[in-house]
Amino acid sequence: MLENILKSHPAVQNAAVIGIPDEEDGEHPLAFVVMKEGLEHKMSPKQLEFYVEEKVQDRQRLRGGVKIVDSIPLTNTGKIKRNILKNLYFNGEI
Repeated sequence: MLENILKSHPAVQNAAVIGIPDEEDGEHPLAFVVMKEGLEHKMSPKQLEFYVEEKVQDRQRLRGGVKIVDSIPLTNTGKIKRNILKNLYFNGEI
């Protein structure tokens, strides 16, 4: 659902959401977003967080934040490789 909301933004080409650990809540959603060509600098991560915030319940907000990336790893069938995203994030590569 969060990915679809992000993808509905006119500046967003693709999006993936993973959960990152949080001591109080268990997990917080963190979004990785690929911007459409030429629009990379038109939207900040905070603006995208607010865009989602207006459309979801409080518990679904992107409390883990938004990371703008060049690409999202996909399988041959187009599914998001979330385990690779998590590894990249936790290894500090994103």
